[in-house]
Amino acid sequence: MTHQETQMFEDQPALIHCLPQLNNLRVAGKLADLTIELQNNVKVNAHRVVFASRMPSLCNALCKPPRTGQDFMLKWPQISPEVATSFIDYIYTGQLEVHEANAAGLTVLSQQLVLPQVEEWAVSFMATRLDSENIVNKWQLAELLKSDMLKTACLQHIKATFEDTVPTDFFIQLPSEAVLSLLRADDLQAESEESVLNAIQRWVSPLGEVDETRLVHAEAMMREVRWGQVDGDFRCQLQDDDEGFWNKNLGCAWYELPNLRQARGSAAAVALPDGRVFVMGGYGSQNNSWCTLSSVETCHLREPADWQGPRKASNVFWKDAAAMLYSRSGHDAVVFRGRIFVGGRQGSRTVDIFTPPDNKRPLGQWTHLTNSDTKSPTTALAVCQERLFSFGKSSVLHPATG
Repeated sequence: MTHQETQMFEDQPALIHCLPQLNNLRVAGKLADLTIELQNNVKVNAHRVVFASRMPSLCNALCKPPRTGQDFMLKWPQISPEVATSFIDYIYTGQLEVHEANAAGLTVLSQQLVLPQVEEWAVSFMATRLDSENIVNKWQLAELLKSDMLKTACLQHIKATFEDTVPTDFFIQLPSEAVLSLLRADDLQAESEESVLNAIQRWVSPLGEVDETRLVHAEAMMREVRWGQVDGDFRCQLQDDDEGFWNKNLGCAWYELPNLRQARGSAAAVALPDGRVFVMGGYGSQNNSWCTLSSVETCHLREPADWQGPRKASNVFWKDAAAMLYSRSGHDAVVFRGRIFVGGRQGSRTVDIFTPPDNKRPLGQWTHLTNSDTKSPTTALAVCQERLFSFGKSSVLHPATG
């Protein structure tokens, strides 16, 4: 600690200025009724009422009556005494001392105990000390801890040092979403748009040759180039360069997905813009007999890794969604305004709507389209110019488009 640079953060007002006696009781070891077990079986004492009032995430657990003959104990086996000391000091004083040795540990502990202010201070300490020597470690730490705060701080540093970062191995190891975030930033410190294009080329061709798994992201990245600021002669050179990744076409290839959980034929399938795929109904075997199905299965095809590489088990890749209102086979389905419309089956004159899964409806929800009954069975659905059309043997239905 002697040679480490430290920074002090504090609440406004800090608890030590309002109630100094509270920390004095802790230092003296008086009235302690809580034990905290740390790394290497180190134990420290504290007060339940203080921890419960300062950390809402622990309040319910600490307010329960203790079991007969047992003291209250918190176990933090991954937290070092050094990190715990700084953290507990903060709980009693409202003052947090951060240095290089405890910053990462404080970030971990603050996430576990849902104290965003402590995480913000620890990340702020690391952010102001980012440089070319530690940026890789801090980025890896941000991904490991899933810390959006630290990741944002790292991206800010990369934007400010963009020209120096692009030639490094670290740049080509960044995920596509991070590179896109950099390219979309108005404060990206790039010398020119030509420099931005060269950065995209380096990321797409990390080993000197175009990586087709990365090429799928090139279109989105190229959209972020401010082409109006690119020199006209340079644009002509790009057009004439047959070897450039911008003039390459992705080779078509088929990839076999894991089998559906329920084998079926004559099913309907649709894909949403976010990469979710739904397979609905069809004809399959249930209880040792063949029948029309109402079940729905879904998977997510967002990144190439979702369908390339080692095949996943069917029950991992495919998930159940809410079953249809009716069993259907040979039916049709289309996506319209973020929802899935299903119509058709033998003898059916109805159209049903599926709202895809979200936080409120984890399996999604089916509803019946009011007044969708037609004089003849629905045979096909189509979307054109923001209108949904339902085709039957002798009629066409134009649902309202408002």
